[in-house]
Amino acid sequence: MKQVTTDIFLLTSEWQDLRNQHIIRYYGVSKDHGTVELIFDNQLPVFFITREAVLPGSVRFVKRRSVDLKNFARADVDALYFETRRDLRAAAKALGESGITTFEADIRSDRRFLMERFIHSQARISGKCVKKGRLTSFRNPAISPCEVTPNLLLASLDIETGVDSGQLYSIAVHLKKNSAEFRRVFMLKPPEDGDGQASSSASNEGDATTFSQPDSFRSNQESQLLLSFKDAAGGDNSTFDPDKELFYFPSEKLLLENFTAWFKQADPDIIIGWNVVGFDLRFLEDKCQKCKVDLDLSRNGRNIYIREREYSSGYAASISGRVTLDGIELLRGAFYTFEDFTLETVAQKLLNKGKKIDFEEDKIAEIERLFKEDKRGLAAYNMEDCVLVTEIFKKTGLLELWVRRSQITGLLLSEVGRSVAAFDHMYLPRLHRKGYVAPNVADVRLENHAAGGYVMEPKPGIHDDVIVLDFKSLYPSIIQSFKIEPLSLLEKDKHPVSTPTGLQFSSSEHLLPELITNMMKQREIAKEKKDAFLSHAIKILMNSFYGVMGTSGCRFYHEKLPSAITGTGQWLLKESRKFFETRGYQVLYGDTDSVFVKLKSNEAANVDSRGPELAKMLNDFWQERLENMGVDSHLEVEFEKYYRKLVLPRARVKQGGGARKRYAGLLIKNGEEELEFIGMEYVRSDWTPLAREFQYDLYWKVLHGENIRSWINDLILRLINGELDKKLIYRKRLRKDASQYTKNISPQVRAALILEQTLKKKTRNIRYLMTRDGPEPIERRPRKLDYRHYIEKQLQPIADSILNLNGISFQSLVQPVQLSLFDDFEENES
Repeated sequence: MKQVTTDIFLLTSEWQDLRNQHIIRYYGVSKDHGTVELIFDNQLPVFFITREAVLPGSVRFVKRRSVDLKNFARADVDALYFETRRDLRAAAKALGESGITTFEADIRSDRRFLMERFIHSQARISGKCVKKGRLTSFRNPAISPCEVTPNLLLASLDIETGVDSGQLYSIAVHLKKNSAEFRRVFMLKPPEDGDGQASSSASNEGDATTFSQPDSFRSNQESQLLLSFKDAAGGDNSTFDPDKELFYFPSEKLLLENFTAWFKQADPDIIIGWNVVGFDLRFLEDKCQKCKVDLDLSRNGRNIYIREREYSSGYAASISGRVTLDGIELLRGAFYTFEDFTLETVAQKLLNKGKKIDFEEDKIAEIERLFKEDKRGLAAYNMEDCVLVTEIFKKTGLLELWVRRSQITGLLLSEVGRSVAAFDHMYLPRLHRKGYVAPNVADVRLENHAAGGYVMEPKPGIHDDVIVLDFKSLYPSIIQSFKIEPLSLLEKDKHPVSTPTGLQFSSSEHLLPELITNMMKQREIAKEKKDAFLSHAIKILMNSFYGVMGTSGCRFYHEKLPSAITGTGQWLLKESRKFFETRGYQVLYGDTDSVFVKLKSNEAANVDSRGPELAKMLNDFWQERLENMGVDSHLEVEFEKYYRKLVLPRARVKQGGGARKRYAGLLIKNGEEELEFIGMEYVRSDWTPLAREFQYDLYWKVLHGENIRSWINDLILRLINGELDKKLIYRKRLRKDASQYTKNISPQVRAALILEQTLKKKTRNIRYLMTRDGPEPIERRPRKLDYRHYIEKQLQPIADSILNLNGISFQSLVQPVQLSLFDDFEENES
């Protein structure tokens, strides 16, 4: 053993009870030592009980120690330590049944270990180490926080299967690190297969149980790329080469054994894919069980563990030492929106290219044909899916964003996005140092729901020259200004400060305002360094604090916390409206953190200076107003944008009132006009492409004073003639399997049920057309489209949302001959 000090980025953590000993393990990557394993067997699981609690004799524990901590009722507590997590759980259950409350018994030891040391996925370790193959293993090293950004090896994984046969046809892997990449496809080729395709060499025939010398992607030092792992700067590696990268195997068992052996040798840090856990890994797990093969993709010999998530939909995979990231989930977590999240749709939108099998074709039939007749073609298709996912990750910087979020929140990569856990990681250790322990989440009781953000009644119409003033990071700045957070609520009698709604918090005892202040400083530094990923990660975390404190899934929930924040936000918006109205301005609308102010007639020409001036006026007003209340204002109002024309439509459900959270306008940015839609059909994926295009073109024409009558009638004629059929597809995502819907069967559910019953295809991403017989999935290539439905349900509502503001209607513009043509068309077709 030798003494080593190194910085690592943590990838995964786990705990284990082994022979009455509790063990915590972490896996990470080090620039100097490759993959690192940390083993801690000197940490006892712990929770807290009140000092007055008398323990039943059946409770097994190691020691009970007096600590200088209290619960939220200010009762002194003791720490209770256990040999194993199993003992801790048994004790917590027994105490609960005896009426004794425990505190923080639901915090995993591997998480507590990091949070109490303020380690945020990055650690400097120092201790003696041993080599275990590729692993550099430390036992009970010294550990402290540090900053390190990893250089990770990605493996994009995709499989192809037979739907009816249930066979595993192929597994493709695309490895990527920096500018270098490597491809490999494992293909089933039964001995009786007579497709006539010979491999380029005997080495591509998988007639051995394992590769004799698996390719290695790791050296004993820095992670190195194997010789055949071509560098993009040194050769063309952009095309899949089946002669070198496709390997055949006579059985599923041999395919799986060779794949797992090679994968462990390749040794990637991150597994990415498209629904990679919910489909690919779950299928492989099931197939391995049937073939009696261990699905061991880990770094310590443990099988993969897949579980259905407890707090959100979908599945999660635990693989010791490796992180699995699903492209769909990461894009949603980064607030991307698409018509649907199929790989084809996303790739076309982000990369301007798609898959070899066009999404309108019968994909299932084509894959079956390729497997029987053109295995090399199937391998190319399989690999293409992998490469598309890799390129989407690169294009969007998803991995970089997730690394930054991990570094900011302290959560490991597989848990990034769990805002409640992130709040625990940051807040709980600081609370301990203030002398308090927190309750178990299960002991939190949900009381009244807090009011939401304030939304003003819009003034319907088409308005000229409107600016939007925005409260920058409104809820975090309210928390900073009024010290709204759990500790200050507990200590509210110490130098109290009151919110406008009358709730009190301590102006001297608090934690969250300082955390937010530090984050805002970090964000400004990130912006200066043009680190968009860090800036975005900080913004996501700060904006999550309000929601976290308002959910019963958080151990710090109290109804006064979210109520104080939203109540103050509503007050700020209402008073801001009064501020402008008393100065002769018309406030047309306001939503949560912004106000829409109509400029006076002489101000639009100088909007670039007048907008910031009005923002400063409001800032100065709030600085003085809060100072008079004894509050140090952290509010910041900024001039966000200018609309030359703003459309505030009427609500469809009530006559005359304005539609909230729905507007559009001609935005002026850098001297250029841009049509922007918020909350309207154009930005909603559940409306057809025809409807979205129609809304954009219609609004543009109306706002520029163009004549639209002939244009609308020509569009309807083209629709009736079938020229626009490709733009009539509805795309919907079901939250559960179609068969689980028993009430209020929607058109998309009906289409999904037809697809399942007639083509034996189950999917939650459904695409359908509306026919005169009802909704039909596009896989059935429906005919007799219901064009009247599209006119009345898609075009007319959109048209009337703006035309009615000028006192006209869609019906008044449509020539009667158009509808008679439609009726004639319908009769002739029948």
